[in-house]
Amino acid sequence: MHSPDQTLSKTITYLRFPLICAVVTAHMHISQQLVRLGIDNPDETFPIFSYFSTLLTGEISKIAVPIFFIISGYLFFHRIEQYDIHAYKAKIVKRIRALFVPYLIWNFAHFAIVTLGLYCANTFGVDSVAQDRGLRSFFQIFWAIDGMYPFDFPLWFVRELMIITLLSPILYYLIKHTQYLLPAVLGCVWLCLENDDIPALNTRAYFFFSLGTYFGIHKINFGALCLKARHYSLAIYVLLLAAILWGGKNMDNSPFFDNSVFVIPQTLLHRISVMFGVISAIGWAFQGVDKDILHHRTILTNSVFFIYAYHGIVTGFVMRMLIRLIHPGSDWECIAIFFLTLLIVIPTGIGLNSLLAKYTPRLHTILTGGR
Repeated sequence: MHSPDQTLSKTITYLRFPLICAVVTAHMHISQQLVRLGIDNPDETFPIFSYFSTLLTGEISKIAVPIFFIISGYLFFHRIEQYDIHAYKAKIVKRIRALFVPYLIWNFAHFAIVTLGLYCANTFGVDSVAQDRGLRSFFQIFWAIDGMYPFDFPLWFVRELMIITLLSPILYYLIKHTQYLLPAVLGCVWLCLENDDIPALNTRAYFFFSLGTYFGIHKINFGALCLKARHYSLAIYVLLLAAILWGGKNMDNSPFFDNSVFVIPQTLLHRISVMFGVISAIGWAFQGVDKDILHHRTILTNSVFFIYAYHGIVTGFVMRMLIRLIHPGSDWECIAIFFLTLLIVIPTGIGLNSLLAKYTPRLHTILTGGR
């Protein structure tokens, strides 16, 4: 048994690797790759895989980013007693090395790889989307290629963190003096706003980061809070997942949805489920760590940022190569491609990170922001 604060610290450390695996899973859009490689209507052709992919890629994995934002907001403020100009400058300087420099490098690296691939598209399997990206303006590489994401698309999270860091004095002042009012307002906006992927105005980022900020400023152990609600949140989460899966696949006969008037908008139902999933995941992880059932492994935890930054470059390529090799003709072959991709991308990321840390530590420090 540990003190609650020790347990929360260990829980945060433990969660990092499972969460990054969930982030990779969230980007496993195999159906899109099947369409690009000439397989029409994959959702109808492979219905079992469609349900499987919707559950893992479209729903369960979506709790990872909100938890990362909560953790980021909490860690940003939990040791600060007074957020003055000196503390602000220190945070900015630290974030330049930890976020801004890796952000520039990884986005440019992805751009360079795709540009090189344009000269040998048949070999590398670079699709028309990638070719189109290679022709966009240089500025868009680092901001939003398609109006939402930078070139190395998972790094939108870092982009939003950098913007929030610049605005952190405002967040600190409002949450310090209004308690939970700002997170509550931002949560309502996130729940109700259909499009939350606007660069610099991502409501999901602001809501969950502000929630973590509230916990950090007011020294609230959010792991202990989630622990108390873990049973109820898990039960509600499972029910909501079932409703989303059934309703989304049976729009004509769903009690939740109507073709002309949405009784409960599917986006709203999804976001409510994410909130209960977040509470459940944190609560159960907190209990597992507290009872010494769950332990982190350093080699896995240390590889989290590298996997995060590099997987956007390689995941689509690996999926396309596996689809061409296997030529899926059944749901189970699609599911096999799904897991094979994860088993290639994640362990390779762990291995590359370890090799870089061992043989080129300075380069590793630059690429990972000193993590």
